[in-house]
Amino acid sequence: MQLPPFLKFGDILIPTKDILDLDISDIERQSVTARYLQNGKPETAEARGFDAIDAVMALRPSALEGRRMKWRKGAWAVHNLIGHPCMEILARLHFYKAALRIHDATVPAPRDFHPGVSAKAGPVVYAQSGFGSSLTSSVLSAFDQNILERISEGDVVYDVGAGEGALAQACVQKGARVHAIDLHAPPENFLNNKDKNLIWHQMDLRDVGRDSSRWEKADILIFRRVLYYFPYDEAKSILQNFKPLLKDNGSSFCSLISMHSPYAQTGYTDVPIKKRFEKAVNGHAVQYNLLQPVCMYTQEEAKALFEEAGLKVTDSSHSKWSVYITAKSLSVN
Repeated sequence: MQLPPFLKFGDILIPTKDILDLDISDIERQSVTARYLQNGKPETAEARGFDAIDAVMALRPSALEGRRMKWRKGAWAVHNLIGHPCMEILARLHFYKAALRIHDATVPAPRDFHPGVSAKAGPVVYAQSGFGSSLTSSVLSAFDQNILERISEGDVVYDVGAGEGALAQACVQKGARVHAIDLHAPPENFLNNKDKNLIWHQMDLRDVGRDSSRWEKADILIFRRVLYYFPYDEAKSILQNFKPLLKDNGSSFCSLISMHSPYAQTGYTDVPIKKRFEKAVNGHAVQYNLLQPVCMYTQEEAKALFEEAGLKVTDSSHSKWSVYITAKSLSVN
């Protein structure tokens, strides 16, 4: 199994390769401590809740087996055979809150679990507003890692739709100056971060770029799981507003929900792209709190979105869940 490039411990992201060892003596309370190298010196950091489980799954998966993290017999069967079907039915009837309660109530905790640390800790503001759980808040994806590999010290990066800021912080660690833009207020770890190269802008994406003179030019624009929250024409307008901010040799990276992902429901593929904007009403959408209307894309439609906005697509790919686009200014050959 390929290790994730970063793991989240408290308010920091630690490169997995820098972790020397992991203390799992308090795993029953969903708390682990990593010893890692920072500037050549050993430091320690604690992860709790889901972050702790993520770290153990990546570095010490055997610790989740046997007596230490054992679940009561049949607990997952109840969740899978009763919880999920009930959640699916309630979601189709638009009873989203009840569906989420059924899901959460049937997710089993390990036997002898101590509730001192919440196992449900997560992106509360996003879950409540229906903008989805941040599936990569603790571990950056291969797509994110590809972006990080393109960043050089001194680059100006715009993380558009920054969410909980995991990628923005990783970019700063690479030496970039980052403008993190999101509709929501910054998470607590941003409020405590005094790095002058990490700037949070709480604002509507549609207002960015309308006055390009107030923004510095970007080497990299990142639209990470955000443009699908807008209808096609509105997403194109956002790209057009951001285009003047991109340097001639700059790059734009984007991830969108694939129209062939488990989020899509029957009949969705028959709707033209410019009218394809509705809630993904199924169990997957409810489980991950994706309750806002979205526009899902095929790979060709995602390429067309960028090309119609005046950007040159240099690479595109797709996975089970997402479509990925890399683009540059049309002025670049």
